[in-house]
Amino acid sequence: MVIVFRNKSSFQLPFLSRDNFTKLVRSGVGYDKQTRTYRLKDRNIYDKSVQVLSELLGDEVSFYQTCSKCNTQFPCKATTIECEHYEYCGTRGLPMICICYKCR
Repeated sequence: MVIVFRNKSSFQLPFLSRDNFTKLVRSGVGYDKQTRTYRLKDRNIYDKSVQVLSELLGDEVSFYQTCSKCNTQFPCKATTIECEHYEYCGTRGLPMICICYKCR
């Protein structure tokens, strides 16, 4: 099973132990106490953050993209060679804006 986060600005997680919370925050994931949500702080260490998230949740983690033309959400395939933009995509797997497969 793949765990997918649909919100590009923040996401919620189940309760984490203090050690796991610390590990997650050190990997580049920020926490907002007011809304009790997490967010990716630094795009440059995205891979490390997703790796730690996957370890803590015990499953593969993926973020949805938002289509810039029709505003639908879809899973990013640029993390695999299936995507035609794999070679030059600068936002692979990041919760950013892209063009969905219907609009291409």
